[in-house]
Amino acid sequence: MTDIRLYLGGPAGAGKSTVADLLVRRFGFLRVSLGDVVRHECAARGIPPTRSHLQTMGDALRGGRSAALAIAAHRSIPATAARVVIDGVRLHAEAMYLQGAGYVGMAVEAPSSVRSARLLARDGTVEVSAHVTEVQAETLPVDVHLLNDHDDPVFLGWRLLALLGDLERGRAV
Repeated sequence: MTDIRLYLGGPAGAGKSTVADLLVRRFGFLRVSLGDVVRHECAARGIPPTRSHLQTMGDALRGGRSAALAIAAHRSIPATAARVVIDGVRLHAEAMYLQGAGYVGMAVEAPSSVRSARLLARDGTVEVSAHVTEVQAETLPVDVHLLNDHDDPVFLGWRLLALLGDLERGRAV
């Protein structure tokens, strides 16, 4: 596999973390999770990781609506890393910065019924706030789209393999 740098965006419950985990396990990607950075900072400050607290902390780390968090993530990656995925891109400014740095944007998408079931299992609610990161995450500038409507990792792995093959061959997807 040639060098590929991806960022993942999409709505809550679409399966961005699942896709990132699969990229790491099956395809040897180095992963940086913006959500993990935000959760870690909440934990370091003794703040419970509720959705509201995570959004507030994310705003602080992002510098409002800037690309600050994505810039820090990109700069933390060794230049020699061949396959990289930055998970949890939430803002247009983050996506635009990463595209300028040579990343391919991937929207992870799932039908609303699938997302609702995932959110209910994960958070105990299907409520998604109107916070700017939730709104912009659904309309990020991306290069490719991945439908994640299955909870079967083998099925998802095959979709990813086909998509990565297309990216390697330089085909528009």
